[in-house]
Amino acid sequence: MRLTGIFSRQSRASLSIVALFILLTMTVGLFMSILFRQEHLKQIGRGFYSDEAIFFTFEGNAESNGKQLLTILDIEGQTDYLVVNSVSGVRGVYAKGDPALPPMISGRFLSPDECIDGSRLAVVGTNRWPEVETTGERRTIQLLDQTYEVIGQMGTKYDSALNELVMVGIGSIPVERAANCRFYVDGDNPEELYAGFVQNTKTAVAINIRELDRPTDLVDMTQEVLNFGFLYLTLVIGIMLLSSMVLMVIWMNRQMYRIAVFRLVGYDNRRICARILGNYLILTLTGVTVAVVIQGVLSVLGIYKIETTYLRQSLLVAACTLLAGVSTAIPAMVRVLRADVIRILR
Repeated sequence: MRLTGIFSRQSRASLSIVALFILLTMTVGLFMSILFRQEHLKQIGRGFYSDEAIFFTFEGNAESNGKQLLTILDIEGQTDYLVVNSVSGVRGVYAKGDPALPPMISGRFLSPDECIDGSRLAVVGTNRWPEVETTGERRTIQLLDQTYEVIGQMGTKYDSALNELVMVGIGSIPVERAANCRFYVDGDNPEELYAGFVQNTKTAVAINIRELDRPTDLVDMTQEVLNFGFLYLTLVIGIMLLSSMVLMVIWMNRQMYRIAVFRLVGYDNRRICARILGNYLILTLTGVTVAVVIQGVLSVLGIYKIETTYLRQSLLVAACTLLAGVSTAIPAMVRVLRADVIRILR
């Protein structure tokens, strides 16, 4: 009867650990999916720039500045960033590497080479599509007193600022109009990129750069909601970390009988620790695996979309929770290993 009761208590504690890691992994994946989606919608809603984007302009002779523009925007050692200017309702794009690009409805976006080689190619927002003229299989649009070939349609199925835009390669904009206008730079580290532009202007001829305030859009009102979402997610993760530590202590206390038996049959302390912690790792991996499978099924069913980044974040939080539990388990295990075997087995 005693053995049955011990194993029953161990099973309940083990199931609690598995359930904790299922809930933890799914919570992080779900919340990060929702919050990332909201952030992406906000970026699209304001015309495809993030909260970290830096706005600036150039001062000096317009034509001279335009001739030096591509050299200034090319930061040595930096990649995966996007620079966009605004000229008479048209967005000129400079792309380097593989930056995040606007969502496409059809066709394709400009390649980095097409952004600078002067190719008159355009990507048109859905609300500007009536301006596109079709001749046979070729689509064109009149922009900046020039004819551009349309290679893609961008935007969203709902109202957004992106639907109102037309993007062309910055190299196709007449040099006298390309530089003395509003720009923004966006990427992994806009501040470092802007500092690179400042440095490049110091070696250029009679051109100055000045940072501008970021424009305020109605969609920025959602930032408080996003901040609250991240705060709530942090609170949930903190509670689960504490729960993991408490569960580990309870689980270790219910392993006392097994540890005593291991000691009685001659297992050394290192082997006992490996067995106990190995069992805890198996429970953790079981919970994480079940959660990942469930999230995958939900993604296939279209309930919510899961991407690799969410999976990485979920696994990172699960690993931190595992370490928190182990850090609590070690002192508890030391106490059990030092306890009297006969007293435990009675």
